Amino acid sequence: LMADIHVERALKARDSGKYDLAETEFASAVSRYLQAAEIGRSDNEVYEGLAEAWVRQIEMDAGRGKPTEDGFKKASDAADRATRAEPQRVLGRLKKGYASLLTSMTLGTGQSAGERVQSCITEMQSVIEKESDNPYARDVAAGCFACSADAAQGRGENPEPLIRKAIALLE
Repeated sequence: LMADIHVERALKARDSGKYDLAETEFASAVSRYLQAAEIGRSDNEVYEGLAEAWVRQIEMDAGRGKPTEDGFKKASDAADRATRAEPQRVLGRLKKGYASLLTSMTLGTGQSAGERVQSCITEMQSVIEKESDNPYARDVAAGCFACSADAAQGRGENPEPLIRKAIALLE
């Protein structure tokens, strides 16, 4: 609960442009989630919360032009732990997919960005297989296909099939 409160405080500070305070609150949230994980190592909700804190940190860093790789690794690890703890739940995959999308946009169009986009697509397809009407998964997957289309166009390839996939997901 304390970790969740720190995340909410961080988001409020971030949205008010108080980035130093937001970073402090995100760090406090991460610390609290890690403490909770020591007590309840198999509690998927702790890892989901930890992944969420890192995803929101990534959002803030990406918006400010700061590096996002460390945050991605930590968000991805927490999301994977959440999925391992409760394989039937989709929140871990959703968080990993969204973190992949956010960070792929900061990587440009190189191979690592392509791998990140593919990770996003893979995670979202897994969620959509379990919950075909999940609007968040469809939105994130569409964003991943749009990024993939941009990269294809940059390589001189036809982006239309990828754009059509994105549109189909949103429809």
